Amino acid sequence: MTGNTTDFLSLKALQGGSVSFGNGKRGYILRVGKVGKSLTHSIENVHYVNGLKYSLLSVSQICDKGNKKDLVHGLPMSQFKMQKVCDACAREKHVKSSFKSKRDVSTLKPLELLHMDLCGPMRVQSRGGKRYIFVIVDDYSRFTWTLFLRTKDETFEVYPLCRKSR
Repeated sequence: MTGNTTDFLSLKALQGGSVSFGNGKRGYILRVGKVGKSLTHSIENVHYVNGLKYSLLSVSQICDKGNKKDLVHGLPMSQFKMQKVCDACAREKHVKSSFKSKRDVSTLKPLELLHMDLCGPMRVQSRGGKRYIFVIVDDYSRFTWTLFLRTKDETFEVYPLCRKSR
């Protein structure tokens, strides 16, 4: 939602609906539309609300206000620029391209070539206390093993072929 009609690419009237703000005041939804840089890159169903002081799309103002009053623990004490996009938002907006599909099998038998990846530590551990994921893919059959580990060094225990030669 936003309180600024200039953010909209398209806008139509909407009858009814209201929102409650944290300060106990109420705002009424007057219109609904699309917000963004172009119609292909936009957010639909954004509400124009009267009484809304800040646009939720201009987060820098909110961050500055929270920063000055020390409302968020761990927020760096810096001035946020109006048009700057934070690192987390920029990473989420990146277009991810996948590898080209491989049509021909380059191996002659199962277990001839294995692709392995060890991911972690994950921020949230599983109910069993595991924070790492070990994935093995057989190139020939594409059979996949997914193993969950507590620590990295468990890799050598769960998959004997990964043991170091002595």
